[in-house]
Formats: sequence, C-alpha cells, structure tokens
Amino acid sequence: MIITILEGVAKRLKADFPKMRVYDSEVKQGLEPPCFLVTVLEPSRARLVGQWWRQEQLFDVQYFPKTEDTNELYAIGSGLFDTLETIALPDGELRGTGLRFETVDGVLHFFVKYTVFLRRREPKEHMEILHVKEHVKE
Repeated sequence: MIITILEGVAKRLKADFPKMRVYDSEVKQGLEPPCFLVTVLEPSRARLVGQWWRQEQLFDVQYFPKTEDTNELYAIGSGLFDTLETIALPDGELRGTGLRFETVDGVLHFFVKYTVFLRRREPKEHMEILHVKEHVKE
C-alpha cells in the first residue's frame, strides 16, 4: 500500500508541475533542479478491532529550487497544500492530513500524512464432503 500511495503522490506532482522532475526513489547521482524528491518517513500500522488495521504513512516531499530565492520556496509550498490534499489511487481518492512545510538549507520540506484502513481476511476453512442420508417415518 505504501508503494501505491507513493506512486499516487508522484503522479499528482507530475500533473500539477509538468515541467519539473519528480524522483520517487533514492537518487544515486545528483539531482537536476528544479525538482521534487518524495520520501517515505515513519510508516506505522496499528490494530483496531478484529481484522481491521489503521496504516499511516508520513511523506516528505522535498523541493530543490534552481535558484536560492526563498519566495519561490514559499510559493511552491503554498501550492503543495492544494496539490497534495487529495491524491488518486486505483480504487478511489485519498485525503492527506497534517499538511505543513518548512525550509531547511535552501530546500523546501513539505510533510503530509495519508491514513488508510485495511482489513486482513483470515483464510476460511471450507467444509469437506458432507454425506446426508434422509428417510421418512411412516
């Protein structure tokens, strides 16, 4: 599920910022600014009731600008509130919570958390062959 959400975030960024590269995995060589780097932070899963689980994924969407203009960072950060509020998944939309951003050393860090509820289905034992004999009393 984490990979599905990661792909949804990357697709949404590519749709809203078509001229910028979006990296959604570790970059072995250098980045080509301006670009986004999407990383997963602190995934967690907690059991609720019965077979239900709550899974939370915190994402850090980093924006690397081409220049050192802080106004550009603030403009991109403000735009990401609308961009990452909801993302499309194969089975519907998912709403983000806890949206916030900060700038550190000339890089924008935008944080968003996506929560999904999962149901783990236990395998059922199916009945084998049942032989029934009936008769009527007279």
